[in-house]
Amino acid sequence: MDDGTIDLWGTHLPVLLEAILHTTGPVLELGSGHYSTRLIRVCAGAFPARRFVTCDNQRDWWERVKDLASANHEIVCEPWTERFVAEALARRQPWDVVFVDEAPAQHRCPEIKRLRNVTELFVVNNVEPDPRGDAPYRPVYRGYADLLPTFRFSHVYKRYPVWTGIYSDSPLPEWVGKSL
Repeated sequence: MDDGTIDLWGTHLPVLLEAILHTTGPVLELGSGHYSTRLIRVCAGAFPARRFVTCDNQRDWWERVKDLASANHEIVCEPWTERFVAEALARRQPWDVVFVDEAPAQHRCPEIKRLRNVTELFVVNNVEPDPRGDAPYRPVYRGYADLLPTFRFSHVYKRYPVWTGIYSDSPLPEWVGKSL
């Protein structure tokens, strides 16, 4: 029987999947995971003409997921994303989707800032408010308070206790309001 609960490590999956299904360009995952990287592997198989990259800055996580790589799903262990900014500029095509869920959490805002001019949609995990009610985000994610409101367009998926947001400087596609 379904009691309405969900594994809190997978609450971002509906948003990430919708973003991938409704775009056609390259996808970048910052921070691998048991759920997201496997979802991206399935999407890479379904969309062989698209490029998918999973980047983790922690070798132990890279070791856990490196076997999921495929011809169009590169899985790398790198500390920073300058290469992905340069690649987007060189191919003159932004990343359609950048999923941000890396550790340590303090790396997330600097990475979003670096990739902002070469990304259409950011899917950002853990954007729920601090449960103590004294801050807009949990302490480890407080950098979000200065960065995320600067995006011109956003939508936060609040169905589960761990929220996932979509952020862009371009108008959000119509599917965001309908699907999420």
